[in-house]
Amino acid sequence: MSFITIDKSLYPIIIIRINKEYFEENDAEIYMQEMTKFYEENAGKGLVIIYDLSLTLLIPEDRRKIGEWLIKKKDIIKNAVKGACYVQPDIFQKLTLKGIFAVKKPEWANKIVSSLDEGIKWANELLGINH
Repeated sequence: MSFITIDKSLYPIIIIRINKEYFEENDAEIYMQEMTKFYEENAGKGLVIIYDLSLTLLIPEDRRKIGEWLIKKKDIIKNAVKGACYVQPDIFQKLTLKGIFAVKKPEWANKIVSSLDEGIKWANELLGINH
């Protein structure tokens, strides 16, 4: 079973969950491959992605790899999404994300939140959906 779950139950809001606390040796590469495929398959759909990172604590090397991947794949991602939200309750990890985005701001709407409910609320607002 993959450690990545792609939940489409709130489509066009997609919740991507990382189901492990720490990445193992090749997990960052697997994550980037699976996500590249996902974004390519969803070109032009205007999705709002919620990355539920509440369980995951990335080590600096994996954050660097994923940051470089985001830069390299920005056009594929931008073509598939209207926005992306990052759920991270850990204050240190949240500050790390904010630092990464301060250096390289995503070219799509984005938000860092503490809970999945906050992320869903933001996604609905971005899509103009009132609940």
